[in-house]
Amino acid sequence: MVAYQEAIADTTSTARREAIRQQLLAYCQLDTEALVRLWTVFRGTGIVAQTGASARLTGA
Repeated sequence: MVAYQEAIADTTSTARREAIRQQLLAYCQLDTEALVRLWTVFRGTGIVAQTGASARLTGA
């Protein structure tokens, strides 16, 4: 919530808004990957191979 408030503030620079945007996109990607992994487990098909940002975070 704080990031959103900073992003919409009139005093926030364009560069900072872009940095916030990139951070939020990275978060959304990780969140989506986590939900897909959960879905595969609940569905009974196992765990999806690590790709993208999650592999970088875990060192895989």
